[in-house]
Amino acid sequence: MKKRFVLCCFLVGLAFSNSISQSIVFIVRHAEKADDSKDAELSEAGRARAEALANMLRDSKISVIYTTEFKRTQQTAVPLAKALGLTVTTLPAENQAALVAKLRTSTANSLVVGHGNT
Repeated sequence: MKKRFVLCCFLVGLAFSNSISQSIVFIVRHAEKADDSKDAELSEAGRARAEALANMLRDSKISVIYTTEFKRTQQTAVPLAKALGLTVTTLPAENQAALVAKLRTSTANSLVVGHGNT
């Protein structure tokens, strides 16, 4: 858990130190889920982590957020989306090519909330 936090802080630092005009993509795995069902919601710890993510990325100039169709990815993204007044774009988890295509053509800073296998 500490390694993930350090990595996130490092990425946020890169975002702020980047003076060249290029986009940054933040990729995170969904926060902790409540159970092992296929479309599980976030646990209490997961909701707290989603809030922490929103606090860390609030000033990173993200203007696009992508999630999969599963509740846990969407719920991980919601706190930041609300804070920034953004609508989350949902793409099927198995269609990674569509996400990559969108990211390659984007000039915006983006957050991608996915899964360990995507």
